[in-house]
Amino acid sequence: MPEKLERSADGRAWVWVVVIAGAKGDELLALSGQAGGKSFVPAFRTKDEGLLALGRLANPQNQSRELQAMAAVEVVRLARESGFKVWLVDREGRLQGELDESV
Repeated sequence: MPEKLERSADGRAWVWVVVIAGAKGDELLALSGQAGGKSFVPAFRTKDEGLLALGRLANPQNQSRELQAMAAVEVVRLARESGFKVWLVDREGRLQGELDESV
């Protein structure tokens, strides 16, 4: 398990994710290639880590992106529904560990 995640008063773990605003509603950003060549949703432990990483991500389609805090369990559920895994990523873009429902 990666380093500890921030927790709310009710004990739920929270992560920061990149959300893409689109005509069909907001979507989680998915990246490809780093996690064993498979696509994944990057998640960050802190807002600062997410903002630093967001500034380093290529955006060739000039999408409207923002960082949002979400319950880690919800991020894992949404990613799985779309066929993705969730990986914690540090401010340098290095993979730190996979998240699953046990968070």
